[in-house]
Amino acid sequence: MDKLDDLLIQSQLLSLHLPLSAQTRGLPGARELAMLPDGAVVVNVARGGILDENALAGELNSGLLGGAGLDVFAQEPLPGDPPLLSTPNTILSPHVPGYSERSSWRLASWTIEDVLGYLASSSIEHGKVIVAGTR
Repeated sequence: MDKLDDLLIQSQLLSLHLPLSAQTRGLPGARELAMLPDGAVVVNVARGGILDENALAGELNSGLLGGAGLDVFAQEPLPGDPPLLSTPNTILSPHVPGYSERSSWRLASWTIEDVLGYLASSSIEHGKVIVAGTR
């Protein structure tokens, strides 16, 4: 699609995967969210601040959006009573990409293997060596 508006009016699921910048802050906002079809779902797993959370809460409370899932927020940790906390059909979770019990064990194993490998032969398989004060 050449234009964001054309994409929005056809999107039943809007999943945000972009960096936070001056151009993306608050996008989508109230205007863009209102363009989504009734029942659409919005997901933000990119960066807090990209999505206008107040506008999203308004659309969810109006019943026009079908739901939302976020694991990043404009203010982290979340303040005591964020507007999204009481919206219907909303899942809020901490930003933990790729975390699982299996991935945690794998990361721990690779770390141990790399430390032992470095001590034995000054080489590592899964990471890189950074000497303090250098990059």
